[in-house]
Amino acid sequence: MNVRPSKQIKATAPEAEPVEPMAERGPQAETPRRVREQYEIPEGVMYCKLEAVDARSDYRENTQCARLFGISRGQFERSLNPNFADASFDVYLLDIEWSLWEQLVVRELRYEKLRFADASPEWLEVTYRANRGLDSGDAYAYPLFMASAPTFMDVFRIMPVVGRSVPPIRTAPGAIHPHPPASSPYVLDGFHVGQGMCSVFHNGQSGFILDAGAGTPVLRKAYDQAGFVNDLLPLVKKLNPLSMALSHFDADHWRLLDWDEELLARVDKIYVPDNYSYLPFKSAAVAAKFIPIGNQDLLNDVHVGARLRVVRSAPAWSDKNGECLVVLCESNGKRALLPGDYSYRRMVSDTGGSMPSLVKVRYDAVVVPHHGDKASAHDIVSPVSSKSMAFFSAGDHSYYQHPNADSVTMHKGKGYIVVSNNTMSNIKLQKLLP
Repeated sequence: MNVRPSKQIKATAPEAEPVEPMAERGPQAETPRRVREQYEIPEGVMYCKLEAVDARSDYRENTQCARLFGISRGQFERSLNPNFADASFDVYLLDIEWSLWEQLVVRELRYEKLRFADASPEWLEVTYRANRGLDSGDAYAYPLFMASAPTFMDVFRIMPVVGRSVPPIRTAPGAIHPHPPASSPYVLDGFHVGQGMCSVFHNGQSGFILDAGAGTPVLRKAYDQAGFVNDLLPLVKKLNPLSMALSHFDADHWRLLDWDEELLARVDKIYVPDNYSYLPFKSAAVAAKFIPIGNQDLLNDVHVGARLRVVRSAPAWSDKNGECLVVLCESNGKRALLPGDYSYRRMVSDTGGSMPSLVKVRYDAVVVPHHGDKASAHDIVSPVSSKSMAFFSAGDHSYYQHPNADSVTMHKGKGYIVVSNNTMSNIKLQKLLP
């Protein structure tokens, strides 16, 4: 076992590998078994923010767990100092099986995500004993963005405590790093990643990842197994520079960065919605990569007719899904919309000047918002033609049961070709543009 290093992942991507002809993109790539090193977790106690009460365990098949992100006692205590700067932390993921969560957390706190949200001063103190020799259990933890194996643990107590809220990520003026002009056209590839989202807008030489998430049935344990098919990694190995735009802060939209150290190393910059508090992105391993932005053109290459535009939401009400970047991809006159988890209806009611105009445009492809939930059946944007595609990026989450049947039916009725495979347990490429 290794001591968990407090290191920073360099923001410089490795050299890109030779480019294959565009017609040959998307090969099936079976991976060898991944063996993760086990880094240490804090001894005995962590102070945590509550990410989700309806997550699915990565080490038990589709079982419900509470997901938390935590820091050590020492770092928590230092953060209480009034003179404490907006510094980074060593951040850990902690999953607790639902049966144990119910046993340890009083009823009125079990579903209180907002009370223990990152912008709140309230935290959860989790007391435990690590069992480093075990390979299963009702709770586990590991350091984020270190590709570490999990450490299973016995959790004894979960108690609310008062600390300080996580400072928001503020916009950094002049922080955009343009990609060089291209000599070949851009394409948009979507990926089946289960209950998550991931697409890549690229020209075979450089590009942008648009979300890098995954979820059931694509789980961390399965990702490590020999024979797992991963069409994403062979593609990103060809792209340099490779940047990323994150729609919003739900973990199922960025977890592949945590699972795969090579993918993380290849991403130079990660553009995120500005003015939002989020503990995982204060991780010392990756904090330097994150650039908070508002409305922005990340790419506008007139040589090949390509544009990547992001619009920062101004939601009618604020929540995690609503504090987001909606992405518009354009290539040679074709257009795709990637709203993340921001429903069409919320785009209509958005109070910003740019967002409502996006729903009036016709599209050659859409990545259906929020994995095709019930809300995505309403106010659907119009297709350009009968060849326009609606891509449902959904998994087999036993509670949410995405995609919603009404959403699938209504997208078909609107005139889209529907692409959906919520039982796909590998990462498979789906061409979206052109």
